[in-house]
Amino acid sequence: MFAIAIIFTLTCATTVKDYFHIWAKQETQYIVNDGDIMHAAKYINSKEGNYENTYVSAIHHQHPTMAYLANRYEDIMWLRGGETLVIPSIGPILYVFPQSALPPADWISSWESALVASPADTSGNLDLLAYHFNTSTDIPQLEFQSVYAKFGQVAEITGFRIPKLQTEGHLNVDLRIKILNSDKSDYRFVADLVDRWGYHWSQGFNDSFQSTQWQSGDTIIVRTQIPRRTGMPPGQYNLAVTIYSPSSNLALSSTSHDGKVSSTAQIGPIQVAPSTRTDELPIPQHDRSDTFG
Repeated sequence: MFAIAIIFTLTCATTVKDYFHIWAKQETQYIVNDGDIMHAAKYINSKEGNYENTYVSAIHHQHPTMAYLANRYEDIMWLRGGETLVIPSIGPILYVFPQSALPPADWISSWESALVASPADTSGNLDLLAYHFNTSTDIPQLEFQSVYAKFGQVAEITGFRIPKLQTEGHLNVDLRIKILNSDKSDYRFVADLVDRWGYHWSQGFNDSFQSTQWQSGDTIIVRTQIPRRTGMPPGQYNLAVTIYSPSSNLALSSTSHDGKVSSTAQIGPIQVAPSTRTDELPIPQHDRSDTFG
């Protein structure tokens, strides 16, 4: 019995040390347990102003921790993963970006004067960023190359930009989209990287601001990451962009300024660096017919 008691005591002591003094003190536990989301909810609850638009970035759409804690949860608009920025037509506007879902730094680099909160977490890391704007015209605008493509009465693309900071093995592209009418479909923005011979090398999409939240007059900036495939040569490419509904398997057709209708909006040219990926080679596209198989 004495030996069993010794083993039990040592096991308990080891468990307490591992749990309370090692595991529980790891910095990752703060994010894993939604510490930044809890503080974001507390911050939103502290705001007495009646914001016409409150945007919260999170790794999940309608984050359950925020649902439990936020007093005005039903008023929150969700920017999943920090991959979309919405500029509404009216204000006032409150943006809250927890550290687990910060937006690209270049999107908010000129927002210093609108910063209203940037507290640190228990480890001294940035916990969240909060910005307040009285009107949408107060929000500093990014520089885009002008393009135009209209997708029915739903939305129109008005610009694109290639960020200076790129992700390893990917091409990052920002699209600026104007929402014409709200829609309850499950739309996503899809962009194919196409060479001058019409070969579709790669595809990326963005549905991080769900289309059920779209409002007429909104301007949406979306960042799309398109993989640069193995064997992809450097040179000029175009983006073939569309708005696609997975549930109906339908894409909206594009209409240009001069009235030309096509299945996708052609944006570019874009200069693409050579791929450094070493995974599987792309499978060539073949036309199938009764004659050639």
